[in-house]
Amino acid sequence: MGATLLTLALGAVLQWAVYAHGGHALSDLPGRFRFWHLGAGGLPYRDRAIEYPVVIGVLAGIAGRLGRSPGWFTVVTGTATAAAAVGVSVLLRPRGGTRIWRWAVGAPLLLYAFHNWDAIAVLLAVAGVLAFELGEDGASGALLGLGACAKVFPGLILPPLIARRWCEGDRRGAVRLGLGAAGVALVVNLPIALLSPHGWAYPLRFQGARHATWGSTWYWLLVLVGAPGHGSKGSASLANLLAVVALGLGLVAICVLAVCRRLDAAAIAAAVIGLFLLTNKVYSPNYDLWLVPFFVLLAVPTPRWTAFWVADLAIYTLVFGHFHHLWGVAVVDAVLPALVLVRAGAIVALMLLATASANGQR
Repeated sequence: MGATLLTLALGAVLQWAVYAHGGHALSDLPGRFRFWHLGAGGLPYRDRAIEYPVVIGVLAGIAGRLGRSPGWFTVVTGTATAAAAVGVSVLLRPRGGTRIWRWAVGAPLLLYAFHNWDAIAVLLAVAGVLAFELGEDGASGALLGLGACAKVFPGLILPPLIARRWCEGDRRGAVRLGLGAAGVALVVNLPIALLSPHGWAYPLRFQGARHATWGSTWYWLLVLVGAPGHGSKGSASLANLLAVVALGLGLVAICVLAVCRRLDAAAIAAAVIGLFLLTNKVYSPNYDLWLVPFFVLLAVPTPRWTAFWVADLAIYTLVFGHFHHLWGVAVVDAVLPALVLVRAGAIVALMLLATASANGQR
């Protein structure tokens, strides 16, 4: 626990030092406060467009009222994400053993604990996975459903879990998983949808219009085949199609493996999140935080973990170095493809280990 708190303290100092220097903030939080005009009052989704799911929009609205400046908004939100990071440490410790250090003192936690709201979604995902392994199917579904209302990825873990329960003969457990997730999603989303249907649907429109970003595998595949106009509407539609088809096929494959090999929930979650990271048309370095708990929960060899976090750190340095005008876009275009390839290789290696068998993963 002390190691986690120390890493969080160092991460806070890093974020604040860059922000106070007056440059491009490392964290997304001050920029979101300004862009969403949270200091002006009003309600998220009804009075201003929010491109994130409901849980983040509501949390941002609360934090905006408590901290009425970009700096204080970041402090309030950062307090919540720090608490979530500590919660993840508490959950990982009993099963992760000495591998807890990969989370507690890893570069991803240092860099991303205060970058966005990812730690909150990670906490819900890990809690949902562990609840499933304890047989608490209703709670598992509710936690993963709530996580999906913050960042989409926790919800994608549900189909293989439901398939496993159903095919092993526990129909009630499968139903409890689905109803738990659907019930929480309905309770969280319905008030916002009724308050402002247009505002509630804005994240779907916003994400659908985005083209493949330069840290994603799709971006470099499109470059490789010479697809024109990466920022065009047609490019966004193509990236949407490729991402949805690849994700759907991958989820079907993981469902089959989960049933046939009786994969445990942590292995399923690692495979699903890895799949989402590889098939998503949008990539931001902070997304890598989503996978870190599963390098703890699964017995991943140290070289594979090292390759993942080194690629993560290198991409972070390259991208934010460019944002801070340390080097130009030509340097990013020359180096980033190799780093994306290394990162993708580390994720694929994790997915292969997770889905290899039900034995020897802990």
